[in-house]
Amino acid sequence: MLLPLKETQHHFVDFANQDKHYAIIQRADESITSNQALVRSLVGTYILNRESINHIDDQIRYESVRLQSSQKVWEVFENLVASKHSIYTNAKMDRDIKVINIALLKDSSAQNIASVQIVAKLFYEGKPTYEKRYHITLSYAFNTPKLDYEPMPKNPTGFEVNAYSIVELSPLKNP
Repeated sequence: MLLPLKETQHHFVDFANQDKHYAIIQRADESITSNQALVRSLVGTYILNRESINHIDDQIRYESVRLQSSQKVWEVFENLVASKHSIYTNAKMDRDIKVINIALLKDSSAQNIASVQIVAKLFYEGKPTYEKRYHITLSYAFNTPKLDYEPMPKNPTGFEVNAYSIVELSPLKNP
């Protein structure tokens, strides 16, 4: 005899490799924030989705960014993407991003902060234009995920970026 569930518990399933031979299953609660590999993966994926430009899957990636951003962070990014002279609107420009390092920090007010270094390669009509280093600092939180009966939930961890800052470092090389 089956009885109705008394409570619903969210679980996060992380397939450990691309062949999906095994998975890590854990409750999607406070313990999820202590899994540093998972948090670094979420931070890195957020940055790749936000900073990469290929004009192929941009809209899909930007939807992920929207779902993982606070309203304020999303509005700033949305305005940047929609700007007339933005790199995001130039169909001849692409940008590849490589994450170099992700450091997870906590400040005195117990905020979750990530400090990330990336290398961005800009291409114009497929030809390399420049390669630059950037430092990104972001603040994030894990909110309780909304109950979602979709076949593929969009943000099952409740990961949300509350502040985002990017600063250019010294250029590596100019082709």
